[in-house]
Amino acid sequence: MTPFLLSLALLGLAQEQRVVERRFASDLHLSTDTFEIEASEEGKTASKQGPRIQREEAFEAEIDDTLLDDEHPPAKFTRHYRTVMNSMSLSGEGAPKEKTASAGLEGKRVTFERSDGRYTRSCDDAEVREVQLNRLRVDLSLAPLLPPADEDDADASYTVSFADFYRVLAPLEERPRRPHARGPSSPGGLNLAPSALTQPIAAILAEAEGELTVTPRARGKEDELPRNAELAFRLRGVYDGSATLLATGAGEAEDEVEFVYSGTGRLAWDPEDGRIELHCEGEVRLDESFTVGVEASGKKGHARGRLSVTGTLELEASEE
Repeated sequence: MTPFLLSLALLGLAQEQRVVERRFASDLHLSTDTFEIEASEEGKTASKQGPRIQREEAFEAEIDDTLLDDEHPPAKFTRHYRTVMNSMSLSGEGAPKEKTASAGLEGKRVTFERSDGRYTRSCDDAEVREVQLNRLRVDLSLAPLLPPADEDDADASYTVSFADFYRVLAPLEERPRRPHARGPSSPGGLNLAPSALTQPIAAILAEAEGELTVTPRARGKEDELPRNAELAFRLRGVYDGSATLLATGAGEAEDEVEFVYSGTGRLAWDPEDGRIELHCEGEVRLDESFTVGVEASGKKGHARGRLSVTGTLELEASEE
């Protein structure tokens, strides 16, 4: 081979990069079953039934990873957040509150590079702040959902930990952002917006315990991919939402949200080309109870409430 042809061949190899495309989507629908509030001040007490509130939330992220080496996991890769969109609608009494956001990442390209076992993140766009970069999730691979490589029985059921499943629920950040407790000031004030209706579902489920059971099955006539399995899961946990109950001022607040997410799903994959598809759907139940005490202008007030919310959460993820 002449030097010219060799240079062309080497150039072609240098430009050959593997791109992994991933998509994550979720669809959440919640509605209140029970919402009761009781408040007292200077010996006076009042009780009220809260409005029936509907919460609808949709999330979608399309992400391209360009792998710059053959290491596993890669030592360096660039990630293009092609689409990042989250929309939420909260309706009850009065006009619905609606919000659509892109998390400041849509269209951005971030470079992840491993050094001393840890990944650094960098972005040429100055709008992406360092604190946001440091929170970004590194590993988005769906491979941990597949059967263990050393499994002798291809038809045997196995379990997937919640930590591996959680990346499907929260593909953007390693850890959800918790609300910060408001500092003491005067006068006091309350914010009785329930956490079960206002906090991101990924934050509420972050401390869940449980696992997914995956049961492989024979390929059906309508299955597109060669390997297929059924999923079953039940996740439980408790979320502390007290940080947001005090609007301003000194006071005490307790808030506990008990939640259960249970359901079924489907997993399909192709061992030859690496394509993976996941679909999960199930029921969500959130039971919240809170108590708040504040003091302002020489008066003391207390409030306590109880909220039960039920609904559905549907998740999808794919990789190719």
